[in-house]
Amino acid sequence: MDTHSIRFLSPGLAAEYAASGQLLYSEAYLERIDEDRMWCVGAESAEGLQSFAWLHEGIAEKEMNEGYHSATATEIRLSAEAAFVFNVFTTPESRGLGLMPAILGHAATKLRRTRGVRWLVTTTEITNDAARAGFLKSGFREVGQYFRYGIGKQAWGSYPKPEGPIRGFA
Repeated sequence: MDTHSIRFLSPGLAAEYAASGQLLYSEAYLERIDEDRMWCVGAESAEGLQSFAWLHEGIAEKEMNEGYHSATATEIRLSAEAAFVFNVFTTPESRGLGLMPAILGHAATKLRRTRGVRWLVTTTEITNDAARAGFLKSGFREVGQYFRYGIGKQAWGSYPKPEGPIRGFA
């Protein structure tokens, strides 16, 4: 992992990576990266961007939490002490190198020190074993399952409240 550098990506660098096809699935977020509450953290090597994660502080709009199907999109309301992790990706050739824990650890440490964020929260489809394993290796723990119920355009659901501080990464 020592051949990778981990950092928060500037809006310009994120746009360059997106234009080159390395920052996948991120076009909708690029215009918001310079907001005070949305960031992209990446692991870079000489070959380019190898892994990244988007984070958002505050209310995570449903578009940030839609999983495999837009029908599952659900807004998440978080306290000021929490940041939502979404749209995490590692290139196939870089999987198993510990990049996801490194990225999320870097983000957790910086956001704790600079913004008072105590929790990182994420969601994933129950069938996405790779994502679930990656989050568990990164220090996350499963605190519950979300079930979405809907009739027509009406939908209900809620997430369990996270407990305790985010795992410390020094």
